Amino acid sequence: MTWLSNLERFGREDGLWEGCTLGLKIGREEGRRQGIAEVLTLQLMDRYGTLSALARMKLEEARTEQLLVWAHKFLHTKNLDDVFT
Repeated sequence: MTWLSNLERFGREDGLWEGCTLGLKIGREEGRRQGIAEVLTLQLMDRYGTLSALARMKLEEARTEQLLVWAHKFLHTKNLDDVFT
């Protein structure tokens, strides 16, 4: 049986808490990113029809900030290429 000092025990508990907190933060951000990507994909498909494999790949791989830029550009563009440029 391994004996842990109170200091070691508190350190492990703090580490577990920090790990859980970070995991939740990352999970929420990924969920937000996926949600924005899904909505933007539906909007683009509704306006421009079937999306190319390249467009789908860009949407799947983009960071949240980039997706938000494209979502704004979508409102002011006439064709799909202009959204991504």
